[in-house]
Amino acid sequence: MGGVRIYLEDGRYAVTDEDGKFHFEGLGAGTHVVQVDLDTLPAHLELVACGQRGQFAGRRYSQFVDLRAGALWRADFALRERAPPSGELSFEWQSRILDPARAFHAGVVRVEGVTAGNARLLVMLPEGLQYVGGSTRIDGVHAADGMQRQDTPLNQPVSFADGLLAVELRELPPGAERRVSFETRAVPGKGGDLPVKALVSWDTAAQPSARTLPLVSELRRGVAQRKAQQFTLTSHFDVADATLQDGDKRVLARLAASWRAVQNVRIRAVGHTDSTRIAPRARALFVDNYALSEARAQSVASYLAAELGVSPDRIDVSGRGADEPVAQGRDPTQLALNRRVELLLEGERVSGDPPLELITNPAQPTRVETRGVVVRGPRALPATRGVTATAARAAPTDPPSWSIEELAPAIAWLEPVADALPPIASLRISIEHEPGQTVNLTVNGAQVSSLNFDGAVNNVARTVAVSRWRGVDIEDGDNRLVAVISNAEGAEVQRLERVIHYGGGPVRAVVDKAASVLVADGKTRPVIALKMFDAYGKPARRGTLTAFSVDAPYRSWWEVEALDDNKILSVGRREPIAEVGDDGVARVELEPTTQSGNVTLRLRFNDRQSDELRVWLVPGARDFILVGIVEGTAAYRTIAGHVEAATADAVEAGLDDGSRVAFFAKGQIKGDYLLTVAYDSARDREAARDRLRGVIEPDRYYLLYGDGAEQRFEAASQRKLYVKLERRQFVALFGDYDTGFTVTELTRYNRSLNGFKTDFAGERLGVSGFAARTDTGFVRDEIPGDGTSGIYRLSRSPIVIGSDKLRIEVRDRFRSEQIIESRELAPYIDYDLDYLRGTVFFKAPVASRDHNFNPVFVVADYEVRTGGDEETSAGVRVTSKLANERLELGASLIHDGAQAGATQIGGADLKWRIAPATELRAEVANSRSDDPVRPAAAHAYLAEIRHVSDQLDARAYLRQEDAGFGIGQQFSAATGTRKMGFDGRWKFRENWLAQAELQQQRVQSTAAERLLASSELRYQTTSASAGVGVRHVADDVPGEATRASQQAFLSGSIDVFDQRVTLRGASDFALAKDDASADYPARSLLGIDYKLTPTATMFAEYEHADGRDLAADTTRVGLRARPWERTQIVSTVNQSATEFGPRTFANFGLTQGWQFNERWAVDLGIDQSNTVRGSDFAPLDPRAPLASGTLTEDYFATSVGAQYRSDWWQFTTRVENRT
Repeated sequence: MGGVRIYLEDGRYAVTDEDGKFHFEGLGAGTHVVQVDLDTLPAHLELVACGQRGQFAGRRYSQFVDLRAGALWRADFALRERAPPSGELSFEWQSRILDPARAFHAGVVRVEGVTAGNARLLVMLPEGLQYVGGSTRIDGVHAADGMQRQDTPLNQPVSFADGLLAVELRELPPGAERRVSFETRAVPGKGGDLPVKALVSWDTAAQPSARTLPLVSELRRGVAQRKAQQFTLTSHFDVADATLQDGDKRVLARLAASWRAVQNVRIRAVGHTDSTRIAPRARALFVDNYALSEARAQSVASYLAAELGVSPDRIDVSGRGADEPVAQGRDPTQLALNRRVELLLEGERVSGDPPLELITNPAQPTRVETRGVVVRGPRALPATRGVTATAARAAPTDPPSWSIEELAPAIAWLEPVADALPPIASLRISIEHEPGQTVNLTVNGAQVSSLNFDGAVNNVARTVAVSRWRGVDIEDGDNRLVAVISNAEGAEVQRLERVIHYGGGPVRAVVDKAASVLVADGKTRPVIALKMFDAYGKPARRGTLTAFSVDAPYRSWWEVEALDDNKILSVGRREPIAEVGDDGVARVELEPTTQSGNVTLRLRFNDRQSDELRVWLVPGARDFILVGIVEGTAAYRTIAGHVEAATADAVEAGLDDGSRVAFFAKGQIKGDYLLTVAYDSARDREAARDRLRGVIEPDRYYLLYGDGAEQRFEAASQRKLYVKLERRQFVALFGDYDTGFTVTELTRYNRSLNGFKTDFAGERLGVSGFAARTDTGFVRDEIPGDGTSGIYRLSRSPIVIGSDKLRIEVRDRFRSEQIIESRELAPYIDYDLDYLRGTVFFKAPVASRDHNFNPVFVVADYEVRTGGDEETSAGVRVTSKLANERLELGASLIHDGAQAGATQIGGADLKWRIAPATELRAEVANSRSDDPVRPAAAHAYLAEIRHVSDQLDARAYLRQEDAGFGIGQQFSAATGTRKMGFDGRWKFRENWLAQAELQQQRVQSTAAERLLASSELRYQTTSASAGVGVRHVADDVPGEATRASQQAFLSGSIDVFDQRVTLRGASDFALAKDDASADYPARSLLGIDYKLTPTATMFAEYEHADGRDLAADTTRVGLRARPWERTQIVSTVNQSATEFGPRTFANFGLTQGWQFNERWAVDLGIDQSNTVRGSDFAPLDPRAPLASGTLTEDYFATSVGAQYRSDWWQFTTRVENRT
């Protein structure tokens, strides 16, 4: 079983691989405790006793191991499927009488063992009992039933209809108890037996639609006393009419309302007419007066029967015609009195109801056995094998959201919708209009080609028509679409407009905390959701990519998967890539971690634009775990009567105490605080000083353990005690840590120490601090790459194990302070370091130059033992976020203790997002030192303002550092220099671009200065580009003549043969023969690119440089592939010649992992630098390397690697040679 965490008593842990295997290395001889973290066991599995194997002490999740020096010990834990959970649901039901007409009913539901979902109490009431609205209580709290004015339709757990009362109890977990009560009222006139039946229904995964047997409370009410009642009513009608008049209807309605409580109602209606004969014209309706009188009686009886609900068999209707007049006269008044209906009502009205009686209640509650199922969810910790895609692919374009048969007649824009973000530069457009109308479509003022028109379709009824276009090209940025609808005569009917933004690649990112998963529970993969914006300030286009890196101690999940088991063979570039998805959101997954705190995420959008984000991982809640051991021996020795004197190495007399206490504990305390504590009384502080963070050198022990597990330390400390307290945005610890002051450049301080550290990241205020007593010193080495994997020698040794931080930096060859690319390296994965000798061997060759001839450096930060007393190192940093987090102010204070003299740095910094596309960054700092090799005081400052929008990409900067500033953690190429300048790109028309650069540089040690100014005008389309510009460079060195270069330059490229071939050319030529600047001689370049595959391109370039002090020829031939694919190929061949003779050097930065079939992969690297005739000129800045070639040595380095993989085994090898 993979993904299970195993702990030792000192806090180190391993996560089992896919085969359930794990290992620990570097353990001392003696007794240890191995314990399973139950929080990481899958829900469907449980530990089980494993016979006589292992030394268990009454707990299946923990066992002892007794190690002997140089031996291996196997510790197994057995798992089995959990038995399905079982439990019980009990239901108790009781009724009691409140008063003669009201009863109270109550039920109790108890659940044990298994959750009861969708639980409901159902009560069936007899006809003689009526539910009292608003009387239901659940656990004593009123439950809405919709019968009270304050009840709302939402969240009504009680309903009553047709004598059935339903009370929703919803989900009832094990141990839950619900008490439900309500009242009923006796219905007047209803008597006899009144049984109240109640039951509970519920669901479990194994028992859908389960229910209890009904429980019955027997109530009774005697027969009601009744008395007969009669009523007579006379209604009058118009001549020859049997229709009830409105006045009579009102009288009958009042009569029915007063008789509703009367039972056994009988209706007798007798109709009468006057003596006037039926007119011939009315005989079609009424034959004679008898029929008319009966119709009048039927009209009255039917109306009243409907109101009272009287059945037809209890209705007696008759007509007497004119036989029984009440008035004898012939005048209208007398005749109207005879047109009448005599109504007789008979019935029994209840004169009194007897009281309610309770006969019986259920003697015992009903009980039902419940059963659940074992949930087979995903395991707690993800496996650490396998390679997946770099990012989840965005969903394909949605099909049309409209159906022509469902459209109502209108003129409307159907596609694209108003806020559409097309992933490609092509649109599908649909316009609804009337049949017979035509649509003229333009994009950005240009007529859309008829070739894009996909026709018009009509619905079946021919009331709606839709015109469609496909593959309509759009441009970067906002695109204005205009559709003009005209009638059959050509007159304009309506004009529709829509603006669609076609986004570019990302240039800025913002953390979307709401969509992120920011938890450090050791089980969940943290997810950082990034809202990506393009140069227009709109969401970046779906499918675009950005490279990123995550600072230690965190790792991206991409990196974990890409590693797999190719730790010797370098297959492709280990640079994670994030893909922009829908709505411009990219998601970065991290490896599950237990370490809360700030994650530093570095994004590299392109060669010019990058960003750095920080996001806090909160600690995950967990149950308490304790892993520990207490052991001890005691003896008292005496030496007497000996015949030989005891030596100093012999056993001494006295008390021998061999006790040990060691434990690791982690869990929640006081609500939401998470405490981690570890202690080991046997830890030797002096021996532990040579190691930080518990790092184990794998090559010192067994090379092969037969598993893919990785050992980690959760409580690493050089001292006996480790303590860590966490709560949401706060963490404090005492143990090993990295100081992590990497937000700023001038007050950067990142060391590995042992002591106290705290971090707090609030909504507005952030505080970080540390303090340590240490006898180590910080060292930074910058070593140029030489085209091989090593050996590279560091300047100091031995090195404190676990303090090393190595990275590869690519620096601009013309502006040494500019880092083009920086990649953190992982120990034992990217490189092997001999801590004793201080030598480094990389897993892949480190080229001396990249494909643009920029120098490549190995930057190594590490700690070494000074051999003296402990000194204090401490620091504090405070930040404040203002103006809706657009403005961040910070202040840092650092004290670096050293035996040669302490150094203090104090600084302030500012980061201000002035506008979405404009950011200002500034820092100022002072350092003071008692170290005699450093200046007593030094100052530094920098400021940069940058604007990135759809038309303008500009940057202005100023930076100065005094020589000797800082503690050796600042950028060495900027020390002792002042640099200021401006560079920008302005897109003033669709295909036109203007570029300008102004730079001033001063080297304080030599007072050398450089002034550079250049401008360029470029024209660029998707298949061609051209540029023209001028440049002025002046290098002033005291005591020497000014070295100036006055240049004009041209460049261009064109794609031919269906864009498979690209031809390129450029020329920088001197004006008035001014080409004396060493870095800017006259140059000419010719190049050709041939696209072999969609992801691989072969290129060739030739460059000739000819200046006053330098003449060079450079040739480059090679292959290029996208860095986010499996294969990375960057190979170049160079040849150079100077006025002192040919200088030939070559750069093959070839890191080619070629998987040419499912079994075999190869890796090849070549790097050459050869100086046939050297030169004695020096660069303007002695700390910066030459722009071309090297002055140190000539070499030719090659490396070949191969891998064979079968279903059961694999073989990997690498051979290198350097001459």
